[in-house]
Amino acid sequence: MAVSVVKSVFLGEMVMPGIARLVPLFRHFVGDALTASGHQSVEGAQLVVSELATNAVLHSRSSWPGGLVAVDLIAIGDGLARIEVTDEGGTTLPRPRDADDGDCHGRGLRLVERMSQQWGVRLDTRGWKSVWADVPTTEDALIGLLDMSSYVEEPSQ
Repeated sequence: MAVSVVKSVFLGEMVMPGIARLVPLFRHFVGDALTASGHQSVEGAQLVVSELATNAVLHSRSSWPGGLVAVDLIAIGDGLARIEVTDEGGTTLPRPRDADDGDCHGRGLRLVERMSQQWGVRLDTRGWKSVWADVPTTEDALIGLLDMSSYVEEPSQ
């Protein structure tokens, strides 16, 4: 029986203050690093890092003065990327929820679920939190991003 080994490659890390207006820089970092390493479709990974970094800024001590958010990017073979967002922890752990129609927030982790093969949360001994997601980066991964029909509900009449 042959065993296939998938080689993972660390593509980089970006660390910035936990300030909401800096989140787009994480998005550019992920897109540029994945594209430079030959990944075909980076839009899903960019969406995931935006959601996870925004959550880190909104729901952790990283938004306090001097707080930091880190994004690590790892290629898992040619068609999968692990995005790991680390913040300085908070009082709650991330969990998907069902947002009401009028809510402006609360859909991010549902998008992360949809765009990733798997995702999870890890705490370290300092109480810092890392949320990671394995996101497909193959050419057909864009289809999942474009077909959000099962995610968007039609208004009731």
